[in-house]
Amino acid sequence: MHDEVAPDRPDSRALMAEIERDVRERRRTGDLDPDFERELDVVFAEVAPPGAFGGGFDTVVDQAARHAVVDYDVPIAGRRPLRMVKRAVKLLTAWYMIYVGRQLVAFASTTLRALRILGGRVDALEARSPATDPRVAATFAPVGDDLDATPFAGAVTQALQASAVRGGRVLHADCGDGALLVALKGAGIDVYGVDPRSDAAARADALGIEVRREGALDHLRSVPAGALAAVVLSGCVDRLTLGDQIELLDLASSALVSGGVLALIGRDPGAWSRAMAPVASDLAAGRPLHSSTWAHLLSSRPFTGVRVHDAPVSVPDAVAASDDPAVRALAAAVFPPPAFAVIALRR
Repeated sequence: MHDEVAPDRPDSRALMAEIERDVRERRRTGDLDPDFERELDVVFAEVAPPGAFGGGFDTVVDQAARHAVVDYDVPIAGRRPLRMVKRAVKLLTAWYMIYVGRQLVAFASTTLRALRILGGRVDALEARSPATDPRVAATFAPVGDDLDATPFAGAVTQALQASAVRGGRVLHADCGDGALLVALKGAGIDVYGVDPRSDAAARADALGIEVRREGALDHLRSVPAGALAAVVLSGCVDRLTLGDQIELLDLASSALVSGGVLALIGRDPGAWSRAMAPVASDLAAGRPLHSSTWAHLLSSRPFTGVRVHDAPVSVPDAVAASDDPAVRALAAAVFPPPAFAVIALRR
């Protein structure tokens, strides 16, 4: 376990975020010509090593196909006595090398054909699931459809200030329009955000806050263990599939220092289905979980002090003033809290 937040170190991802922010600004001002950017992409694709510029599985298989060849003409260069020995060995073993090489090439060719068939079937399966379809992977709902997390800024700030770990970096993913980042930064917290959407990055530039254009899972996978004092999760927790939601908790647990704070802000499933805009709900790969489910998942991990903060509920005055327990029970069922924040401490 870690007793303190990891010391400051050069952050290459922060540097890349700064470069991206400068590029976006230059695009807006017209300093970067689109034709020049396309020319740079073409040049990079020509000189980059295989697999470094897209391609994925197909690129790796093509590279393997290029290497599935056995060269029988072994080199015999060297000084005269040694060169003569090499030449003699080459002549004596040539038939053996050719025999073995043909079998290796046949095996490699068969394996590559099987890999291509398997790759095609995997692509077909991925295309049938919105969670894995590459055509949907880069399609996101606009940040304007996100849950407003600012009502929970007070609870999150209080938890951070009461934590035994203070002064470390705080991550907010997905940060959306950056409103919660601004509130936390105003409270003197060293906070930054990640969000894969371009409109989130544009709003961050306008607000002058640090936002990196990355998904929550991708970013947390690269964060060293115990590097963060707190992690705030919102947005993505309502859109991810169940497996990704569970992985998100595990990654956040690993990134937190002992005593760090995890704040998870989400929508109630019932409120989500009523309040979400059609675009956001249709493009969501998964569905949100209840606050009690998040609390259960946290309690089975190295977290303690799990507390649920419900958002205010808009209930008709006549119902709110009723003393009838049945009316209150019905109101709780009909008017559930639209959103919640689950806050816990890393043991």
